[in-house]
Amino acid sequence: MGANLRKYLLISDTVTLNQQQSFIEWLNSVGLGWAHWVYGGWLINAISNQPRVADIRAAFLQVAPLTQVMVFEIEVIGEWGAWLNNATLPHAAQWLRDQWGLEGNYGLPPALPPPSRKR
Repeated sequence: MGANLRKYLLISDTVTLNQQQSFIEWLNSVGLGWAHWVYGGWLINAISNQPRVADIRAAFLQVAPLTQVMVFEIEVIGEWGAWLNNATLPHAAQWLRDQWGLEGNYGLPPALPPPSRKR
């Protein structure tokens, strides 16, 4: 994790597996780090001389035309939390620690009240 590391969050509507794979190929081809654990959400790393928000958005739209997408550059990460399944959690925790310098804030999902019974 370097001082010039830039962090991005990409959020999109549903895409096909082929579109997802094409976007992964683009990310890899330009040397970007990425994580994709939640459908429609991507965490992306770039060093200072690599693509910017508009470039990432354009590349995504190139492989998934007409898909609604938003890309944000994240400069400061304040409070955050996640809930991921047990298979994903160790990988996510390691990636977030190694790539973004974040320690875990992985709570259990909130307890839901029992369903009310209407008669």
